[in-house]
Amino acid sequence: MIGSPMAEHGRTEAIETDECGDGGTKPSGLERLSSLRSVIAVAAAVVVALGSLAGWLGYRTYETRQAQAQAQAQAQNPLLSSCHDDK
Repeated sequence: MIGSPMAEHGRTEAIETDECGDGGTKPSGLERLSSLRSVIAVAAAVVVALGSLAGWLGYRTYETRQAQAQAQAQAQNPLLSSCHDDK
């Protein structure tokens, strides 16, 4: 701050501003609560979406392993085949 009256006297003062930088107005309790509710809602939606995705992928893996086990069992013993034409 060269050339300012404060710098010439060897003093500098910090200008106090609030965290939001909006000129000193702080959000009211209701605004904070509303903001918190929206954050919680978004977080809950993300958790549900990730849980659903994990469940779906797990089920698909289970189906794939069951199909592979069935195919392997049929390859080892053709009598286990569900398509019999001997009737």
